[in-house]
Amino acid sequence: GQPVLITGANGRLGRAFSRICLARGIPCRLLSRQEMDIADARLVELMLEQGQPWIVVNAAGYTRVNEAEKNVERCHRENVHGPVILATACRKARLPLVTFSSDLVFDGRRRSPYSESDVVNPLGVYGRTKAESEQRVLDAHPDALVVRTSVFFSPWDQFSFVALLRRIFQNRQPCEIFD
Repeated sequence: GQPVLITGANGRLGRAFSRICLARGIPCRLLSRQEMDIADARLVELMLEQGQPWIVVNAAGYTRVNEAEKNVERCHRENVHGPVILATACRKARLPLVTFSSDLVFDGRRRSPYSESDVVNPLGVYGRTKAESEQRVLDAHPDALVVRTSVFFSPWDQFSFVALLRRIFQNRQPCEIFD
């Protein structure tokens, strides 16, 4: 059948989606930036046409939160410009799109859980690009699903926070954790 097209082949989220699809027998195609740079409209349209997916999962993006302060243009390109191009192409091709945002669209000052209708107030470059991306992706493709989430982890990710804690505890090392 038609594959799930997944961007972000070199990231945790893209690899996790690919593994889940494979484990469930769902055809998928995991693409790296070299195969399909989502900020290149021509290449995106070409890959959607050639790949014939039934859905696109955008797991690509700039994820280095602290480094984003120094790499504003690149963060904007990968977190706003690219997703908007992808959303526009998916809408044009009548393809569902799932893309990801961050809890860092909020300032973290609230003492109770946030809801999706709460007003965003990002504190840094990364959060601002994610907040802008949410709005612009939905403007370009109103039926897109924007998943606003926090840290990702999977059983295959040896560098996740959960895996790091497991190693620390197994080695009986002290650790400090922020809340």
